[in-house]
Amino acid sequence: TGINSSVMCGKKIGEGSVIGAHTMVNEDIPANTLYYQDKNGITKKRRSS
Repeated sequence: TGINSSVMCGKKIGEGSVIGAHTMVNEDIPANTLYYQDKNGITKKRRSS
């Protein structure tokens, strides 16, 4: 996980996933996903194929 990130209790992060800095994870993250919040706090998800 990225620096200063938080993962809420009970949430799962899939294998090969990356969590960006300053991001709160409040949902389960599928495998091979880049999960981050932009400067406006909007959550983005990108899955590799």
